[in-house]
Amino acid sequence: AGHLRAAAPHFARSARPGEPEAIDALCQAVGQAEARESYREEVAILEALLELLPDGDPRWLDVLDAMALTPKWLPDHRADVETGTAIRALQRMDTVLRDHPDRVKRATVHLRLATLQAWGAGSLDDALDSERRAVALFEESGMGAPARLARVELAWVHWVRGELDAGIVQCRLRRLHFRIFLA
Repeated sequence: AGHLRAAAPHFARSARPGEPEAIDALCQAVGQAEARESYREEVAILEALLELLPDGDPRWLDVLDAMALTPKWLPDHRADVETGTAIRALQRMDTVLRDHPDRVKRATVHLRLATLQAWGAGSLDDALDSERRAVALFEESGMGAPARLARVELAWVHWVRGELDAGIVQCRLRRLHFRIFLA
């Protein structure tokens, strides 16, 4: 009845793995959580989807389709809770996308994954690898704005790793403003 936020926990508790109605409802709930910029709510829904959707299930692409290309929490680095849950869900999406021709979808997963790896899990090597993939895939797709965001995020990862010069280089490659690194 349009109250997916309230119904999501019910679907998660009562559904069996793979149940289409529950998965569809939870995908819609992910979209609503994204629209409200409710990262915590989205993670709770992703946790339920991890129980219902096995690794390799193509419906992980439906979950990804419910998500924004570049969510507002991403450049603000507000993803600070339950990052392990979100990382596992994104890794399942990445598994399904491995040979998928849609570079934008693959880049979207890697951009989100890199942010969570760096700021939530503290896994800077993994974040660097994911961020580089996101940059390359967005640039190959001709997606200028998301590619610039991915470069800024890549610069941040370099900065956190103590690689100031590498961070500045990333910004200069796209004529991005890099004073934030010098503050």
